[in-house]
Amino acid sequence: MPRIISVPAQTLRLEIRALQEVPASPREPGYVRVDVGRVDDAGAFIIPQQFETYEIRGKMFEALVGPAAEWAPDKPDGTYRNDDLWYFMDRIKAAAEEAAEVQRKLDQV
Repeated sequence: MPRIISVPAQTLRLEIRALQEVPASPREPGYVRVDVGRVDDAGAFIIPQQFETYEIRGKMFEALVGPAAEWAPDKPDGTYRNDDLWYFMDRIKAAAEEAAEVQRKLDQV
């Protein structure tokens, strides 16, 4: 049986480690793959660590490379800034956490 413990809130410094962009083509939709990791106060990646990978695809990718939006009113049309990626990575992480919570509840039934 798993043990549940409470972990106090932490403030983490995260940085993009790697970025791969695959532009949309007539045969394949585009996407952006981003590796993110924790950095120390000097901005150096903490080693060892498990880097997180996010893939921004589909409607999220279209919004990322589309015109300015409510979440980034000054975003350039047709491209993005690295800071724009955080909005989508936060959404992806929140959706994964929500799905994990639903699964935990189903496992208890």
